[in-house]
Amino acid sequence: MIDQRFHNYPKRRNKAKAALRKIKTSAGRQVRDIERHFTLSNNINIKNY
Repeated sequence: MIDQRFHNYPKRRNKAKAALRKIKTSAGRQVRDIERHFTLSNNINIKNY
C-alpha cells in the first residue's frame, strides 16, 4: 500500500504497478478461497437433507 502512495511520480510508477499487482493477486486468492469454503459448506449441508 505504501508503494502506491505517489503513483503519479514518474520514478515511482513501476514500483506502484508492481504493488498493485501484488494486492490484486492476494485479493483474488482470498476471494477464491472464501468462495471455495462457501461452496464446500453448502454442498455438505445439501447432502445432509
